[in-house]
Amino acid sequence: MTVVLWFFVVAVGRWLVTVVAGRLLGARRGWLALALAGIAGFALAVVTAGELTNWEWRTLDMVLVTLALALLLTMAFALAIDLAAPVPAR
Repeated sequence: MTVVLWFFVVAVGRWLVTVVAGRLLGARRGWLALALAGIAGFALAVVTAGELTNWEWRTLDMVLVTLALALLLTMAFALAIDLAAPVPAR
C-alpha cells in the first residue's frame, strides 16, 4: 500500500474508528469532542504503528496495527476530553 492509498484509508478509517469508539464507550458525547478524539487518536496511532513496523507503508501489518491502536487511543482521548469538561449544573 502506498502513501497515496493511506490518504483514503485514513479518511475512511478515522471515521469508522471514531464511530466505533464512541459506541463502545456508550456515553453521549458531542460530535465535535468525538471528532477531536478521533483525529488525535488516529494520528498518534499512525505514528506509533509506523515506529513499530519501521514505516513499512506497503504492509498489511501497519494497517492492522494502526486500526487496533486507533480504536484504543481514540477511546482514551474521548475519556480524557470528558474528564477535562466541566460538570453540568443540575
